[in-house]
Amino acid sequence: MARPDPAGRPPRPPAGVLSERGRLGLLLVVILTLVTLVYNFVLAPLVQGFLQEVLFNTVFLAVLAAVGYGMVQSARGRYPEIPVIAEASYLQIR
Repeated sequence: MARPDPAGRPPRPPAGVLSERGRLGLLLVVILTLVTLVYNFVLAPLVQGFLQEVLFNTVFLAVLAAVGYGMVQSARGRYPEIPVIAEASYLQIR
């Protein structure tokens, strides 16, 4: 059983174990990879020009908002709850 350090901080997880926040970040990377694959193989021939720019900007702004929200919540000491991603993370843990 891990003991807290003298400063009163909780013990760190064992080496090689991702924290819940790490899992959220990893799931964001997986989601971006899947979006890229779907775009390259399905949507690229169909979507070009202005619609392509709108799609890319929407994905970029969504990821930027998720990362910003996660950073602010982490700085406040709270767990960032992004509904779909947090639920997938909880399912991975249990």
